[in-house]
Amino acid sequence: MCRAAQDAWTGYWSDYVSGATTAADIALVRRWVKDVDRYERLIAAADRNPIVTGSKGQPAGNPLYQLALKLQAMVLEEEKQLGIGPMNKLKLGLVVSESFKSLAELNAEATDDDADDIRLQLVTDLGKNAD
Repeated sequence: MCRAAQDAWTGYWSDYVSGATTAADIALVRRWVKDVDRYERLIAAADRNPIVTGSKGQPAGNPLYQLALKLQAMVLEEEKQLGIGPMNKLKLGLVVSESFKSLAELNAEATDDDADDIRLQLVTDLGKNAD
C-alpha cells in the first residue's frame, strides 16, 4: 500500500468517526483504502507521463487520468458513507467541535473522584439515615 493510503488508513482509525464503524462496515473501510491506494498510484503513473502518443501518432492525454477520475469519484462516495471530512461528518449527524472529548477523556472523567457528585452524597446520606 502506498504511503498516502497508509496515512489515510491510520488517520481514519485515529479519528473519532471510526468509533461508529461496525463489523459490517469493515468491508467498506477496506474497499475505501484500497481505492485510495489505486487512485494515488494511477495519478502518480499518469503524472510521470501526462502526454502519450495516440493511436494515430498524435499527442494525447494519458488514459490513466480517466481511470483515476473514476476512482476518485468512488473514493469521494465512500468517504461520504464513512463520514470522512468535516462536511461528511455533519451530514451524518456527527458533532464536530473543538471541545469534543475522546473516549479516553470520558472514561477518565467517569473514574474521577466522585466526592463532588451531589448524587453520591445523597445516596450516602440516605444510607446513614437508614441506620
